[in-house]
Amino acid sequence: MPKKQIPIDAIVDLRRRLEQLPPRSPSRRVLVQEIAQLYGISSCLYRTL
Repeated sequence: MPKKQIPIDAIVDLRRRLEQLPPRSPSRRVLVQEIAQLYGISSCLYRTL
């Protein structure tokens, strides 16, 4: 089964959006979960960032 890839533009945009939030903000988790669900991946998104 091929590994799913997130477009680089999406990663850069997510990183930019996360930098605007406080470090311990619950909104950060929600944002990452939404993007992970959108691209059909698990928590490996944190490693990608």
